[in-house]
Amino acid sequence: MSPSLRRVLFVDFLGALSTVIVLIGAATPLAPHLGLSTTTLRAVGVLLVPYVVFVLQAARSNATTLARLRAIVAFNATWFLASMLLLALGTHTVFGAWLITLQALLVVPLIFFELRADRRDIR
Repeated sequence: MSPSLRRVLFVDFLGALSTVIVLIGAATPLAPHLGLSTTTLRAVGVLLVPYVVFVLQAARSNATTLARLRAIVAFNATWFLASMLLLALGTHTVFGAWLITLQALLVVPLIFFELRADRRDIR
């Protein structure tokens, strides 16, 4: 695996891990500011844990498979689309909308760089 793909996967891992920590650990104080329920925030954090493990395994392996990379890209694209749907539902505060938009937009470069992975990097 090229160093650049490994870096992108580690950035993806760190971003997802940070999100898990914040959603699970700070759900109660964040919920009123975001306009989302504590239960929703914690549930999303818990559901994100397997993804964090999956991306870490991909980043630590010597080579990753095309199927694994496609799954990561698909998850990131789904995360972006789900964030846009959440914005459209309007069940959030202005700060919540700002934060949802920011974290969704931060996923876009990951998708781009993961899609650009050199075919030699993938089994």
